[in-house]
Amino acid sequence: MKLLIPVLLALATGCVTVPSTVRGSTEVPESSSDREAKAAVREAFSKLHEAWREGDAMGALGLMSVQGVSDWVLERTRDKSDPEWTKIVAKLDSARKVDFDAWVRGNKSVVVPFVDDRSAPLPTSVLTSQWLVETWKRYVELEKASLAAIAKGLEVSEVYVEGTDASVFVKSGKTPVRMYSMVLEDGRWKFDYDVRPAGRKNR
Repeated sequence: MKLLIPVLLALATGCVTVPSTVRGSTEVPESSSDREAKAAVREAFSKLHEAWREGDAMGALGLMSVQGVSDWVLERTRDKSDPEWTKIVAKLDSARKVDFDAWVRGNKSVVVPFVDDRSAPLPTSVLTSQWLVETWKRYVELEKASLAAIAKGLEVSEVYVEGTDASVFVKSGKTPVRMYSMVLEDGRWKFDYDVRPAGRKNR
């Protein structure tokens, strides 16, 4: 069975390079709005990992982007080693099942693990459903010990913000620095859980 949050437990592939000031260049002073944005990103990221440590499924779900949740569900549909998934999908009511099946078919060409394309957003009927909440809670419960152990070892080293996107560089013990993407969604910074090698964007 695939783990709940691949970016936390598998940390994806390849390391990333932390941006640095080019030698001889003039560094632009950081504005107060930049500092505030960085602080907000760091706070949101910390809250997410506190939720993992505490096994707080709803707290974690509230800090995930729509894209991130959609990617996670698509990954679940591709996991042939998960004996529970077929039974879980069967719990959808008939109207949402129609929407869900159409969404799965529409994502047929999307490659998982994600390289160039990511999933289309889940239908609103599924995104706002109790089914999604219960499904998320179920997998958090199954994997909360592993999630807590990984989250406990993560340490934020740098945060960079560009408009509605942010990059959070994280260290974990002696492993190479990794980059996690966050997005500003509905006025809140949310984890897109998109880990990328330097120079590649999985969008």
